[in-house]
Amino acid sequence: AVLKGTGKVGPNRRSPLLRSGLVIAQFTISIILFIGTFVVRDQLHFIQTKKLGFNKEQVVVVEKTDDLFGRIVPFMDELRQKPHIIQVSNSSNLLGQNFGSSVHRMAEAGGEETHLLWNLRTDYDFAATYEIEIAAGRYFSRDWSTDSTAVVINETAARALGISDPIGKTLINVGPRPDLSQSYTIIGVARDFHFESLYQQIRPLAIKLFNRNNRGRFVSVRIASEDIANTVSTIEATWHKFAGNQAFEYVFFDQEFGKLYEAEQRTAKILTIFSGLAIFIACLGLLGLASFTTEQRTKEIGIRKTLGASVSSVVVLLSREFTKWVLLANIVAWPVAYFAMSNWLQNFAYRVNIEAWIFLTAAAAALAIALLTVSYQTIRAALSNPVEALRYE
Repeated sequence: AVLKGTGKVGPNRRSPLLRSGLVIAQFTISIILFIGTFVVRDQLHFIQTKKLGFNKEQVVVVEKTDDLFGRIVPFMDELRQKPHIIQVSNSSNLLGQNFGSSVHRMAEAGGEETHLLWNLRTDYDFAATYEIEIAAGRYFSRDWSTDSTAVVINETAARALGISDPIGKTLINVGPRPDLSQSYTIIGVARDFHFESLYQQIRPLAIKLFNRNNRGRFVSVRIASEDIANTVSTIEATWHKFAGNQAFEYVFFDQEFGKLYEAEQRTAKILTIFSGLAIFIACLGLLGLASFTTEQRTKEIGIRKTLGASVSSVVVLLSREFTKWVLLANIVAWPVAYFAMSNWLQNFAYRVNIEAWIFLTAAAAALAIALLTVSYQTIRAALSNPVEALRYE
């Protein structure tokens, strides 16, 4: 009725405390959602741009290659001869997936102190395919027959094992019985890379060569950036040459790695939608309340204008109360939003800090939207004829 201008509302028809409380509650929810949207998007940007310690671009992963059995090596050798194919490698796991772990100890430690290391089986070209940097020593090489009993560890593993100069030392993979334990010579230390998602701290990793005649489920093919479609078709044709009619299943590694954070991407979209809906609903309530308030104060506005009040001073007078409510909503929303988003960020081992600008931006946006919402009603009231206002009721 107020919006249509068909009703006259007395000053005591509704409780002012209830009205202002509802506006504060609506804007509190909107501001919390605003802040949540900013934080989630900031964390997603951090995840997508953080250096992982390897190159995830331009890698095609052929899946279920263990089904080739003894034909996997000829398959990879033929791929290496194709144009636009830079590197080819076979591995037991795909980076970002769950890795198995086992107990290890240093032979020089006397057999007392054991450590849990995560395991990855690869061939000679894995580090080159993913462009993993070797911090000390070297990676596996076909020129060294002894590499079948060698191991490359990451920097975190070297720290966990308590050795500052690991090259040449003996690492024992502890078996269930002493005769089932295996000894490996450390030949290299890989610079730490995120072989799991950013939910996890980088953990100690031991990279070993495949046992003889043992191959992994994934062949990673680094391709050139030009003519990608034809290169994938070439990989598929080569696959069918060795696998017959067996289905060719492949993924682009960067897209597969990005799936680790699909939940966060969905959360960002949902928060964006709901924050938009929340602010829209809050603005509807504020628009009705602005109409209600200006109608209640019609005589006051007329008297002030008769006594010489300017249009701007009347607009400020009418907007001041709404501004106060939005600022109060910020005071309530900020600690709630900070607590909620801090808890959410605890899921990530690597995360952004919740910056002050996020809160200030949310406050400024809420205040600007509120003032824009009520501006029409306040300016119209301020520009009204004071004679008409004094005739009110």
